[in-house]
Formats: sequence, C-alpha cells, structure tokens
Amino acid sequence: MKLSHLLMAAAAPLMIAGCGGPSPEGPGDADASLAFGTDYDCNGFTVSLGILDEEAVLRAKGKEYRLTPVEAASGAKYAAEGTPETSFWNKGEEGLLMLEGVEYPGCTQAGGYGDPAEVIDTGDLGIGRAQVWTARGNEPGWTVALDGTTLTYTYAYGEGQYDAPQPEAEAIEGGKRYATADGVLSVTVLDKVCADDMSGMPYPQTVTVQMEDARVQGCGGDVNDLLAGAWDVIEVNGAPVMPDVVITAIFEANTPPNPENPGQFVPATGQVGGKAGCNSYGAEYTVSGEGLVMGDATYTEMACPPDVMAQEAAFLDALGKVSMISFDAGGEMELRDHEFRQLYLRRQ
Repeated sequence: MKLSHLLMAAAAPLMIAGCGGPSPEGPGDADASLAFGTDYDCNGFTVSLGILDEEAVLRAKGKEYRLTPVEAASGAKYAAEGTPETSFWNKGEEGLLMLEGVEYPGCTQAGGYGDPAEVIDTGDLGIGRAQVWTARGNEPGWTVALDGTTLTYTYAYGEGQYDAPQPEAEAIEGGKRYATADGVLSVTVLDKVCADDMSGMPYPQTVTVQMEDARVQGCGGDVNDLLAGAWDVIEVNGAPVMPDVVITAIFEANTPPNPENPGQFVPATGQVGGKAGCNSYGAEYTVSGEGLVMGDATYTEMACPPDVMAQEAAFLDALGKVSMISFDAGGEMELRDHEFRQLYLRRQ
C-alpha cells in the first residue's frame, strides 16, 4: 500500500470516498411499480409474477427477470428478452415455468390473483439482489448456497450437485440447522469463528454438512461481518500504542454483488478509516479467499510531537503490509503480514 498526502486544513475532516460504482444499468423505470403480483408454488418453491404495463416481472430463486408477451394457444405467456429458456405460461390459477432451461410444470396459484404488489425497483432487473448466504470447505471441495428459496449443495469438487427447496431454519444451541424435507441433507450452522483449513481466512460461522452417510465441515458467512465496525488499535508491531494517543480503524463494507453461480466466491470490498495517532486516514480494502489487501491510503497532514508522528508512520506502514486476518478467543483481531503480527485491535 502506497501512501499519498491529502493536503487539508488542520480542522477539516477526512472524507473517505466509497469505491462502489453505480448499480448495473437495466431496462425499466426505477420509479415504476407492478400493477399486481401473484405467487405460484412450483414443485416446492415459490415464484412471483407481476404485470408492469404490457410486460411482466418474474421473481424466482433470488433473481428477477423481465418478461414480454409471446403467442400462446391459451392463457398468457411471457418470455425473457434474449433468454428464451426462461418463461412463464399463465393459465389462470395454474402455470408452467421454464427457468433457465429447466421446466417446472404444474405451478399452482398461492397468492391473491390481481392483489396489489409491493413496489419493485425495475431499474436493475435481470440481476437478483436477494442476499445469498454461502459456506465452503476443502478436501474434497464443496459449497452450500441459500438464496431464500433454494438450498444448493455442490460437492466432490463440483462433480455433484443437490438442490432442494430451502427448509425453515431450526434453532439449536449456538446456531441453527437446515434439514431438507426428504431427509437427504442437513446443514448445521454455528455462530463460532471458523478458520479456513487451507488459507487460514476467518469466517463468522462454523458449518457442518451431512448428506446421507457423508459428513464434511467448513466455514460460512461473510468475512465483512467480522471486520465491520469500529476498532481501537492497541499494538503496532508488538509495541503498545502510547498513552493519550488514539489510533482507530473503522471498517465499512460495500454491498456485494450476487454470485453468478451458487456457492461462487465473490471478493468483498469496503473502506477503512479513522485516526492514525495525529492525522485522519482512509483507504479501500478487498477481502479475497486468500487474505486482506489494502489500497493506497490518504491522510491529513497535521504536525504532532515527534514520538506521536513516529508511531503514526509505523501504523500506516504496517497497515499497508497487512495480508491476513485472525481472531483470538476473546474476539480481538490481528492484522498481519506473512512474517509476524503487525496490528492488534480491540472492538470499541
């Protein structure tokens, strides 16, 4: 991480700019709302169909699709533009769903036909914005994805896949469990910090997957859930922060994009900033499957006593060398490089 001066008046606050770009542009009017919405039960999972003027919006498995009318022998049929394998054939209280090439016949109405629908932002159609929870493990590689509608378990390094309607969570001591209705699969999620057994990367949850007689363990959740918030830096390169000197790190994550495939790892990004001892600072960060990478820092340029400035310089230098995150039993965080501990932090 390189350091660049941000020349500012001594009393001026540091403004940390977000690195997230605008939402992907999509068809439709962001202020438009659906004329009505209807839920259908399609073989164990629910889809919603809403009408917007002469077009329709289909919600299925955590995604939204914009559909246009096509000819049909009876009823009303809609298909996604440029994606003919996604369509919904509405026949009153029944329907036929074709979702990304997979046919789901016998959909039955589950909601009030013609009832007012909730307002949907149609400016970003085609990209599902539902939050997807994922877990993963190694040897053999596996992933679990829960998108609010479907549970997807990919195993044996991607050679096998099991899909089921997402079951209701069962509360257990220290977490929750998801068990499929057919009894084939259960996913136990404990709210206990887990370190990936290959990269050492920490995750907020410890996960066990049982599929018939096969049992695997791994980690789940978003690393940003561990980072997020305000921290006091209490050690820099093994030396305690000097009395009456405040060094802080406030992490704020950007909204992550949804993965293109269930279980796919999506790097997390965000901003970190705070007090460096004398000056304010800010930087962007990226969390990958291998560790934490800091971007170039900006900071104000105030003058303080030489010893304070020396520790500030050591802190900013150490921050730029961070590549790994770890947590001790008390929840305190270490940010370090590949050789030795760099920064030791305690949550405020």
